[in-house]
Amino acid sequence: MRRGWRLALPLLAQLGTAGCAGGQTSTSAAPASFVRADTVELRRTLDSLASAHHGVLGYSLLNVDNTDAQTASAIHRGQYALANLLFNPTKQMMVGAEVQWGRRDNNFDGFGVSDFRIQFSAKMNFGHSWGGQ
Repeated sequence: MRRGWRLALPLLAQLGTAGCAGGQTSTSAAPASFVRADTVELRRTLDSLASAHHGVLGYSLLNVDNTDAQTASAIHRGQYALANLLFNPTKQMMVGAEVQWGRRDNNFDGFGVSDFRIQFSAKMNFGHSWGGQ
C-alpha cells in the first residue's frame, strides 16, 4: 500500500462516520472490557496432576516369513500391547496398574491364542542410596 493511502484511509474513515451521520448524533459503543482470569491456581493444579500421574502405551508386532522347512507350530505372527497408569501419592511412593495383551499365531497348523494380564505394583523409596551420591 502506498504511503499516501495509509494516511488517507484513517482520515476518510473519520470523515465518513462524522459526515454520513446526516445530523444524527454518534452513539459509538463502549469498548469491550475483557476480564482476565487468574489461571495460576488452575496451572498449579494441572501441573500437580501431571507430575503425580504418568502412563505408557505400547504395541509390538512380529511377522515371520516362514519357510516350508519350518514346523507347522513355528510362530508366524506375534502381537503385544500394554497400557499402564502410575500414580505418585507422595515423593517416596509410587503405585500403578498395567494391562497387557498378547497374541500368537502359528505357522501352518491354524493355532492362535490371545492372553490378557492385569498387574499391580507399588514402590517405596526409603531415601537411602548405596554408593554414588
